[in-house]
Amino acid sequence: MKPSKPSFTRTINSLKCLFFIVAVTLPIRLSAQSDPPEGLAALSDSVEFYFSSRNFDKGIALADSLFAQKAFEKHPTLHINTRYSLAKIYILKGEEAKAREILDVAYDMALSNDTAILAIRVNDLRANSYFETSNYDSARTYFHLSMVLADSLVPRDYPRTLANMGFINGLVGDEEQEMGYYIKMLEELEINPEYDGRGSLRAMAYGGLGDYYSRTGEYEKAKQQYEAKLKLGRDTDRPAMIYEASYGLGNLYAKSDYYDFEKSEANYLRVTQDTTERYKYYKGRTLIVLGKLYEQADKDAQALKALDEALTFFNGSSSVDYIARIQIETAKIHFKNKRYDVAENLVRPALTEALENRLAYRERDALGVLYKLDSTKGDYRASLRHYQRYRNIEDSLQSKDAKERLQELQVKYETEQTEKQNLLLKGDLNLKEAELKQKTILQIVFIVVSGLMLIIVLLVYRSYRRKQQLNHELASKNEIISEQKDELQFKTDKLQIINSQLKSLFDFRKDLTRMIAHDMKNPLNSIIGISSSMGQDERVSNISKSGHQLLNLITNMLEVEKMEEVKIDPKKELLFVDELMKEAREQVELLVAAKSILLQNFLPKELAIEADRQLMVRVLVNLLTNAIKYSGNGGAIKIYHGHEENKVVITIEDEGVGISKERVPFIFDKFWQANQRQSGLATSNGLGLTYCKLAVEAHGGTIEAQSVLGEGTKMVFALPYEGQKINSKQRPEEHQELGFILNEDFEILQNYWEALSTLKVYEVSAVKRILKQLDAEGIKSTWKEELLKAVYQADEAMFDELLNLIKPIAEE
Repeated sequence: MKPSKPSFTRTINSLKCLFFIVAVTLPIRLSAQSDPPEGLAALSDSVEFYFSSRNFDKGIALADSLFAQKAFEKHPTLHINTRYSLAKIYILKGEEAKAREILDVAYDMALSNDTAILAIRVNDLRANSYFETSNYDSARTYFHLSMVLADSLVPRDYPRTLANMGFINGLVGDEEQEMGYYIKMLEELEINPEYDGRGSLRAMAYGGLGDYYSRTGEYEKAKQQYEAKLKLGRDTDRPAMIYEASYGLGNLYAKSDYYDFEKSEANYLRVTQDTTERYKYYKGRTLIVLGKLYEQADKDAQALKALDEALTFFNGSSSVDYIARIQIETAKIHFKNKRYDVAENLVRPALTEALENRLAYRERDALGVLYKLDSTKGDYRASLRHYQRYRNIEDSLQSKDAKERLQELQVKYETEQTEKQNLLLKGDLNLKEAELKQKTILQIVFIVVSGLMLIIVLLVYRSYRRKQQLNHELASKNEIISEQKDELQFKTDKLQIINSQLKSLFDFRKDLTRMIAHDMKNPLNSIIGISSSMGQDERVSNISKSGHQLLNLITNMLEVEKMEEVKIDPKKELLFVDELMKEAREQVELLVAAKSILLQNFLPKELAIEADRQLMVRVLVNLLTNAIKYSGNGGAIKIYHGHEENKVVITIEDEGVGISKERVPFIFDKFWQANQRQSGLATSNGLGLTYCKLAVEAHGGTIEAQSVLGEGTKMVFALPYEGQKINSKQRPEEHQELGFILNEDFEILQNYWEALSTLKVYEVSAVKRILKQLDAEGIKSTWKEELLKAVYQADEAMFDELLNLIKPIAEE
């Protein structure tokens, strides 16, 4: 999903990567099939010179005069390079639409003249023109087209285009795509390291992956990526690379749930201690976040010092956005320390700069401070006016992408047409190559056939001679075979006797196993019954859980053996699937509680099937046990249904370790098990799924597993169904007990409302810490479990509703 606005970190990254994008869009001068006159080449180079020296008017005039010359049209490569330089001039002038018109012509010329390298560079600049206007989706479309061209025509450029795709996908919030492109680029560079001489592409991938893992909360992985970039910068003596990695590490350690003030400060100071003019940009932006770090640690004096030093770097530069941000951050500190006049003197110029330069985010931030200042001074009318402007800007920033959608669709259409044209040109070339290959093949076939005919004649003669020799050998071997036949008959009789003895031994073992299993069931039932009535002691709970597991193993073993020996005749009756699931849930409740599993039942109450109650409950117990066994602590299991023709399809989906593609076909085999030692539960005998398959097929149904290693497993079984199709939905009764609170828990919950009300539904770790404190307080209300369920399901509405239930109590 595309974000409504880039975060500050992503804004920094976009500025950091802008140097990379501009670098890859620098012109490449290729020689045409015939060298142009020296005068034309020099004039074309002059257009690039005027761009570099920012003499735009002369550059535009010179380019227009060159395009008017007929001799210039005979040199397409020179023509494309000139248009390329002219487009860059218009981009810096802020006339991106004009630049795109020029680049469209250059791109068509590059394709028609088979200059793939120039086509890619022109396409990159088209993407950059959209990037400059924050039209990131259109920029992504053109970067993708460059990647397709490089993959098929210019392999050396392929890793660079992957890096561009990773960067732009990260900028628009498509983090999975961003990570995929960076990983693919690193794989390409492993194969062809010469494509990244000094490691710039790898450094960009490390930084991008570090940012991704930092945003997703995988901080250790983020740390590894940033440290890899830091090491690469030190190995190649690249200060900029070192500073970017240090900046990322500093931001990582400044996060609230990975907070380490000393490490964050140390990484920031590594950048700010550089005194060279060349890297003052890195120092300036790092001073800003260092000031924010000090401010969060209540070291306001050091924070103001860092921000003042940052302001000296950006004063006099064109970085209006940074200056405004520094003024706003400084004003916030003064406001916090009740120096209202100083704060106002800072924030009002920042607001003016934001308005003049159309910096919507800075205008919003300045208004956020200003309306609080007005309220403090008692000027409530001005405070209300500024607050309304603040809210209007906030709302508009969240919907700014709507205007770009039509442009994006047009660009995608043009991209598709261009790709089709490329495929047609490639098809013509392939056809000519095929005709040439066909002629060559015919000549080779004639020579080969002639040779084969000669070889066949020789082989026939040799075969005749060989046949005579073999007939003689065959007669002698027949005599030997006759003697061996008698010997084999003797050994066969002996093996039959041994086989009969083994069968008797197997029958004895099977009878003994059945007898022992039957004799164990009664003691186990007694153990389970006694332990269930002995209270909530953890040791007693473990005894009960182990007893249930062992009883389940024995039952599976006996039932599978019975099914294999006797054809099953299910005692069918009309059963509600939801009731069957509840009965199965009761039998696995201990396992669910042991791993804090969230069991989500989406089966409608009215869904009914004709089946044997005992068999189907056993099937559901086995499938739920398997799902719990291979799920992680705090995982979720979903149960839902669908319809296929005259069958109802029930699915039990977990988020566990999954099963590899090679192992899936064997999971229903008798005694087969996968990764049981990693499940965290007691071992099984590998008969649970065998039982499920036999029981479901006895009902005329089917069962299968759908799984991807590392992504969980779906167990899907289908049974005959003649009723009306019913859609899975969240059952109304799931919320009937929402927020049920015992009277004795009210006072305790009041004390925790303020801490919970400051959290968001996605702050899982923080919520769980507070719920653990409630466990220690002895809270028994189901309100606690409902709140945890809302967090796991990211259900913000339910989360807020549950907090509102205790809010009046907390405020009284």
